[in-house]
Amino acid sequence: MTRRYIYILFDRKIENSLTSFLYPKLKELYNDVFMIDNPDDDASIKSWFKVSFKTLLMSKKNDIIICSFDFQAVIVYWLSLFLFQKRKIIAINIMLKDKPTMKNKFASFLYKKALKSKRFKATVATKEFADLCCDKLKIDNNMIILRDVFIDFLREEKCRDNVRSVFVGGSNGRDWETAFAVAEKMKDVSFTFVLTPGDYEKYISKNHTNVKLYKSVSFNEFIQLQKESSIAYLPLLTEAPAGLLVMFQAAQLRQMVITSDTCTTRGYIINNHSGALIPLFSVDEAIKTICYYLDNVDKRNFCCDNFLSFLKSECNQDKFTETVTKVIESFSK
Repeated sequence: MTRRYIYILFDRKIENSLTSFLYPKLKELYNDVFMIDNPDDDASIKSWFKVSFKTLLMSKKNDIIICSFDFQAVIVYWLSLFLFQKRKIIAINIMLKDKPTMKNKFASFLYKKALKSKRFKATVATKEFADLCCDKLKIDNNMIILRDVFIDFLREEKCRDNVRSVFVGGSNGRDWETAFAVAEKMKDVSFTFVLTPGDYEKYISKNHTNVKLYKSVSFNEFIQLQKESSIAYLPLLTEAPAGLLVMFQAAQLRQMVITSDTCTTRGYIINNHSGALIPLFSVDEAIKTICYYLDNVDKRNFCCDNFLSFLKSECNQDKFTETVTKVIESFSK
């Protein structure tokens, strides 16, 4: 039998990756596992191409390349075509958005070609999002369900659950128009908004007396701001995975999560027993839901207990590794 090597390709430095655990766990299962990270920790197309090219040169025909960043897997696939270097490729959790832009249409073309290949396998956070991707790309693809991993590293932290304060933060797919509209109608509630520099400049003119705006904060500052509120409210613009990291942080802080009802969030907030889901772009439903949970501490605690329990049992490192292993072994069938 031809010897098979497995390469785990990270898009950043290994110590900055939430899936860094995958390398030592796979080494326990396979003899020939190699890790390649991004030493520059540079989130740029140039950097991704550089590391992808390096990995293709190191690997051989029967080897498997696992990419922790889905678009990097697509880059590896297309480079392998142009360089006539066939590899078996695994993309961890597709995050393709549905935007009516030329950039997104081009990205969709690149993803579609890769996902139709027998040499390319992908995981996705929920079955509903897998169906959405397949409909968008007009393909049949048995993508494997793999929820994002939950790592409980804030065990000593806890939010202030006795304050009428709401936290909104993050960079991926946030619906700031709705967030500001909600805050404007809830003058008796204080809001903390943490935005990217671009969003900050776009929305600074919308600032209200009950809203504190922040930008360009460090991770530790982000956590400190988040823990000062009783509720994490995450209005979203997309059905694609967005806001999950902040949701996971909220679980660790024992903070109630209220977010948009999407085909991704439904895979984590189930039956409103572990948080609250509201329709996309709905200001009135957001206000009603926030008011209800601010006034009902017991209900908040109930949801927090359920959410943390769910993440620990269904989104842990062992289940994540087990699923990735199944994808690896599917290449042998």
